[in-house]
Amino acid sequence: MYEFLAKALLNIKGNIKFIELKEPRCKIYLPDDTIWALLREIYLLKIYGDIENLNGIVIDAGAHCGSFSIPVSFYAKEVIAIEPNPTILKILELNKLINSRENIKILPYALYYKKEKVKLKLEEFSEYNSINEKWGFEVQTITLDEILENYDEISLLKIDIEGAEFDVLLNTKPENLRKIKRIVGELHYENENLRDKLKNYLTSIGFDFVEIEKSNVYTPTSILKALRNSKNIKGNAFNKLLNYLYLILPIRKPIISSIKKEKVTSFECKML
Repeated sequence: MYEFLAKALLNIKGNIKFIELKEPRCKIYLPDDTIWALLREIYLLKIYGDIENLNGIVIDAGAHCGSFSIPVSFYAKEVIAIEPNPTILKILELNKLINSRENIKILPYALYYKKEKVKLKLEEFSEYNSINEKWGFEVQTITLDEILENYDEISLLKIDIEGAEFDVLLNTKPENLRKIKRIVGELHYENENLRDKLKNYLTSIGFDFVEIEKSNVYTPTSILKALRNSKNIKGNAFNKLLNYLYLILPIRKPIISSIKKEKVTSFECKML
């Protein structure tokens, strides 16, 4: 019922699902083609860590529909949610509205290393939206420097922007990056030299850089953590079961793209 009304109001063709968290107490609409991964990574495995101590400014780059921004906003002073996909933005705005989260600032841009208009290859709901020079939906970009210059300290930068993270971080001024206490996210790369270049840059300005292979995150023992954290999600028993099976079965990880053959790993940086 709720999903039907939300789709009608937002004029969305795809399917969306409604989930509720017990702590913090909030309600979130999630697209059904990404709910499986979002439930697993953000709520069951908590790959971005516990959010209870994030009482400062949080930047969510690649915010999608707010699956991370909404719950973290109950603890953070302010959340800056960056998301360029116009369809996903509708759901993000809806999630902000139904949870009365006035401390979420939504930036409808693509995070990039320079300010310009770019082509973004968009899937209606997908979290895998990437910049494409030749075709796609035209969006305005924003730089990390532009955002950071307005703040003295950032508690967390969560970044998942499908490969643009290298250009963004490598072209952000060191004095601005030093304002960030912790960075977590995903790296998408084909050449390990690029990974090493980023690591060297971040460590040179004071970060401790740790790359976390997906195989170290998705292990059979992860089922115990997922079971414990699943108590915080109301309902969705079927989706939880699918996630448990994914964690138990010997599916090859890290996931390798069949198109780009890129390596996808998580990383975490802490300012020393």
